[in-house]
Amino acid sequence: MSEEGVSEQEVQEAIEQGSAELEKFQSAIQQLPKVDEDGNSECPFARELYEQAREALGRIQGCYHHLLELVPRVDAELAKLQNDLQIIVTHAGSLDSTQAKGEFDAARDLQYRRIERLTILKTALLSLAKVMEMAISLGREKISRMFEEKDELDSNAKGKPVFPFPVGPVPPAPGSIPSSPPGPAAPPPKIGNPPPILVPGGLR
Repeated sequence: MSEEGVSEQEVQEAIEQGSAELEKFQSAIQQLPKVDEDGNSECPFARELYEQAREALGRIQGCYHHLLELVPRVDAELAKLQNDLQIIVTHAGSLDSTQAKGEFDAARDLQYRRIERLTILKTALLSLAKVMEMAISLGREKISRMFEEKDELDSNAKGKPVFPFPVGPVPPAPGSIPSSPPGPAAPPPKIGNPPPILVPGGLR
């Protein structure tokens, strides 16, 4: 069964929600008081703060897994867009009127822009997911100091998350893409930058 595609809006909303939950989670981790080996703290409401951090952990884990689930759908959508572009270009030779050629140019340029925007979103999605993976791993280590059993943490996140996708320049989906037409590139979507990851020293 072929993978379902995805819209730019759905990807952007997932990135924005993930960035917001990441920021909340990092804030919750920063507020955690120190505890000893037995989970005791001089702070009278330490357990309450750790419970809140645990709830934030569950939310960020949900966003993290949702981002990973979107990756193959983004790839499927890119493949579809590139296939449609190939069809448009293939039929270019049969055009014999100025109006038809103008409509072809508009359709071709629109397809290029859609591919470009979705590729930018995929890069942002992968980068955010990698940062979230690191935050989850470090945060779980800190939160587990309060609880006797790590299994008390979200049962859906036992062990460290495994990030299955490379981060960096995202190659185009299968299929060749004709050279981009001349003209300025489309502006990148307004997705914002994910919050900086907490370094291990900041979690102690």
